[in-house]
Amino acid sequence: RVETDKLLAQKESRLRAVLDGMDESLGVLDHDFRIIDMNAEALRMDPRPREEIIGKSTWEVYGDATPEMGKLLRKAMTERVPVGLDHCYQWPDGRSTWLAMRATPIEDGLAVFYRDITERMERQQALLESEAKYRSLFEGIDEGFCVIEFVDGPEGPLSDYVHVEANAAYAVNAGIPNVVGQYVRQMVPD
Repeated sequence: RVETDKLLAQKESRLRAVLDGMDESLGVLDHDFRIIDMNAEALRMDPRPREEIIGKSTWEVYGDATPEMGKLLRKAMTERVPVGLDHCYQWPDGRSTWLAMRATPIEDGLAVFYRDITERMERQQALLESEAKYRSLFEGIDEGFCVIEFVDGPEGPLSDYVHVEANAAYAVNAGIPNVVGQYVRQMVPD
């Protein structure tokens, strides 16, 4: 029995080392949505003392981060299916973090994995804003403007082109509507 207990302790120690070595946060919830364990990354992300988190329901600790997340956690628990959601969480200390959350049913509850994706979401937002500025400029100028891509045509390599983008002024100035996606040799064969 002593040998069995020793082996069991070694396995538990190894498992804890693996969980705490992950760069992804992990929380384990029981059937009542009580937080029964968290790995080191989860505790690093949420700097509150462990005793303020472990043993309490996820709703007590994190509130209803988003109504959609609460629905998804309940769905994962009742239907025993994995779920996921990217959402912006407001921490009690006032900071905001975008999290990619995935919950997976386990025998006695849920394993909830989450990763900080704030940097990725900020890059996506900056890209959307940049694209909106470009689109506004592109559509707002009164000079015809188009982007074309040369392609192989009947006269050989790169002897035709397709319109990839065109602003409204291009259609007016060229006198050819709806040029995007059209090949010049089909539009103007001569």
